[in-house]
Amino acid sequence: MKSKLLALMLLCSTAAFAQNYGNKIDPSRGFSERLKSASDRTQSLTCDFEQVKFMSVLAKTNKSKGKFFYKKAQKICLEYTNPQGNLIVMNGVKFKIQTNGKATVVKMNSNPMMRQMGDMLTACMTGNLNLFGNQSVSEYFENQSHYTVVITPTNRRVKCYLKQ
Repeated sequence: MKSKLLALMLLCSTAAFAQNYGNKIDPSRGFSERLKSASDRTQSLTCDFEQVKFMSVLAKTNKSKGKFFYKKAQKICLEYTNPQGNLIVMNGVKFKIQTNGKATVVKMNSNPMMRQMGDMLTACMTGNLNLFGNQSVSEYFENQSHYTVVITPTNRRVKCYLKQ
């Protein structure tokens, strides 16, 4: 179950790309309850991650790697090992981004786009996908080893930065 929850969380927090996710499922047939149950049991999580970004202005993909940390109560950290020194930290209502040694802290409540990004990460980590409200469209898939939730934002500003 942990691998299924982890796959969901990582897909929610990074851009997804076209691939075969398995069979489409109806989340009202037990999936939401299983996700909530697994999330309730998870107090903290640490794992390696790989992030693949597809940007229309660049001809090739941009790959990053690092460590992902989660602690219950909206504490999320992505510590990049490649490129080294980059950091993203979400702690309640504050969002910190550190790039090339320069840190920027944003209060998520004062920035609608950052608030939605924070809600997306929180929804993935808590299993409460209702936090997305009408700001996105979700599709649910299952294969032999894991579940995948593809979340596509509907907000025009957010879609400029995040496809899925």
